[in-house]
Amino acid sequence: MAKKNIQKLKKVVVKMENKLLNLKLRLGIDGVEKDPLLLTLLNSAKNYILSYTGRKEDKWLPIFDDVQIKIASIDYNKLGIENLSSQSEGSVSNSYIADYPKDITNILNKYRVCRVI
Repeated sequence: MAKKNIQKLKKVVVKMENKLLNLKLRLGIDGVEKDPLLLTLLNSAKNYILSYTGRKEDKWLPIFDDVQIKIASIDYNKLGIENLSSQSEGSVSNSYIADYPKDITNILNKYRVCRVI
Protein backbone atom coordinates (compact mmCIF):
# COMPACT_ATOMS: atom_id res chain seq x y z
CA MET A 1 0.00 0.00 0.00
CA ALA A 2 2.80 2.45 0.91
CA LYS A 3 4.64 1.63 -2.32
CA LYS A 4 1.50 2.40 -4.33
CA ASN A 5 1.08 5.74 -2.53
CA ILE A 6 4.72 6.65 -3.21
CA GLN A 7 4.29 5.87 -6.92
CA LYS A 8 1.14 7.99 -7.03
CA LEU A 9 2.93 10.86 -5.29
CA LYS A 10 5.85 10.61 -7.75
CA LYS A 11 3.40 10.92 -10.67
CA VAL A 12 1.85 14.02 -9.11
CA VAL A 13 5.28 15.62 -8.58
CA VAL A 14 6.41 14.84 -12.14
CA LYS A 15 3.16 16.25 -13.54
CA MET A 16 3.57 19.47 -11.53
CA GLU A 17 7.21 19.78 -12.62
CA ASN A 18 6.08 19.45 -16.25
CA LYS A 19 3.44 22.14 -15.77
CA LEU A 20 6.01 24.40 -14.11
CA LEU A 21 8.42 23.85 -16.99
CA ASN A 22 5.72 24.58 -19.58
CA LEU A 23 4.70 27.74 -17.72
CA LYS A 24 8.32 28.93 -17.56
CA LEU A 25 8.75 28.28 -21.30
CA ARG A 26 5.56 30.21 -22.06
CA LEU A 27 6.76 33.14 -19.96
CA GLY A 28 10.39 32.98 -21.06
CA ILE A 29 11.65 32.46 -17.51
CA ASP A 30 14.94 30.72 -16.73
CA GLY A 31 16.24 29.69 -13.33
CA VAL A 32 14.39 28.75 -10.18
CA GLU A 33 14.04 32.08 -8.36
CA LYS A 34 10.40 32.51 -9.40
CA ASP A 35 9.39 28.87 -8.93
CA PRO A 36 7.52 29.46 -5.63
CA LEU A 37 5.46 32.24 -7.22
CA LEU A 38 4.80 30.20 -10.36
CA LEU A 39 3.74 27.16 -8.32
CA THR A 40 1.38 29.38 -6.34
CA LEU A 41 -0.11 30.71 -9.59
CA LEU A 42 -0.51 27.15 -10.93
CA ASN A 43 -2.28 26.13 -7.72
CA SER A 44 -4.52 29.19 -7.87
CA ALA A 45 -5.36 28.41 -11.51
CA LYS A 46 -6.22 24.82 -10.54
CA ASN A 47 -8.54 26.08 -7.80
CA TYR A 48 -10.19 28.50 -10.23
CA ILE A 49 -10.80 25.71 -12.75
CA LEU A 50 -12.26 23.39 -10.13
CA SER A 51 -14.48 26.14 -8.74
CA TYR A 52 -15.62 27.34 -12.18
CA THR A 53 -16.46 23.86 -13.42
CA GLY A 54 -17.89 22.64 -10.11
CA ARG A 55 -15.65 19.58 -10.20
CA LYS A 56 -13.74 17.85 -7.45
CA GLU A 57 -9.96 17.40 -7.70
CA ASP A 58 -10.32 13.68 -8.40
CA LYS A 59 -12.44 14.55 -11.48
CA TRP A 60 -9.64 16.64 -13.07
CA LEU A 61 -9.54 16.18 -16.84
CA PRO A 62 -6.32 16.19 -18.90
CA ILE A 63 -7.63 19.10 -21.00
CA PHE A 64 -7.52 21.26 -17.87
CA ASP A 65 -3.71 21.00 -17.73
CA ASP A 66 -3.19 23.39 -20.66
CA VAL A 67 -5.93 25.71 -19.43
CA GLN A 68 -4.24 25.78 -16.01
CA ILE A 69 -0.95 26.86 -17.59
CA LYS A 70 -2.69 29.54 -19.68
CA ILE A 71 -4.50 30.95 -16.64
CA ALA A 72 -1.30 30.95 -14.57
CA SER A 73 0.55 32.82 -17.35
CA ILE A 74 -2.25 35.40 -17.61
CA ASP A 75 -2.20 35.86 -13.84
CA TYR A 76 1.60 36.24 -13.89
CA ASN A 77 1.34 38.97 -16.51
CA LYS A 78 -1.35 40.73 -14.46
CA LEU A 79 0.86 41.00 -11.38
CA GLY A 80 1.17 44.63 -10.39
CA ILE A 81 -1.90 45.75 -12.33
CA GLU A 82 -4.57 44.06 -10.23
CA ASN A 83 -7.83 46.00 -9.93
CA LEU A 84 -6.92 48.30 -12.85
CA SER A 85 -9.12 48.50 -15.93
CA SER A 86 -7.09 51.20 -17.65
CA GLN A 87 -4.17 53.53 -17.01
CA SER A 88 -2.96 56.70 -18.73
CA GLU A 89 0.40 58.40 -18.52
CA GLY A 90 0.82 61.41 -20.74
CA SER A 91 -0.21 60.41 -24.26
CA VAL A 92 0.02 56.67 -23.56
CA SER A 93 -3.08 54.75 -22.51
CA ASN A 94 -3.26 51.08 -21.53
CA SER A 95 -6.43 49.00 -21.15
CA TYR A 96 -6.43 45.75 -19.21
CA ILE A 97 -8.62 42.70 -19.58
CA ALA A 98 -10.47 41.93 -16.36
CA ASP A 99 -11.69 38.44 -17.22
CA TYR A 100 -10.03 35.44 -18.80
CA PRO A 101 -10.18 35.22 -22.60
CA LYS A 102 -13.20 33.64 -24.23
CA ASP A 103 -11.21 30.64 -25.50
CA ILE A 104 -10.50 29.64 -21.89
CA THR A 105 -14.06 30.07 -20.65
CA ASN A 106 -15.41 28.28 -23.75
CA ILE A 107 -13.30 25.21 -22.90
CA LEU A 108 -14.27 25.29 -19.23
CA ASN A 109 -17.96 25.79 -20.03
CA LYS A 110 -17.99 22.45 -21.86
CA TYR A 111 -16.97 20.64 -18.68
CA ARG A 112 -19.07 22.42 -16.08
CA VAL A 113 -20.93 20.09 -13.78
CA CYS A 114 -24.65 20.69 -13.64
CA ARG A 115 -26.07 20.56 -10.14
CA VAL A 116 -29.73 20.02 -9.31
CA ILE A 117 -31.06 21.66 -6.19
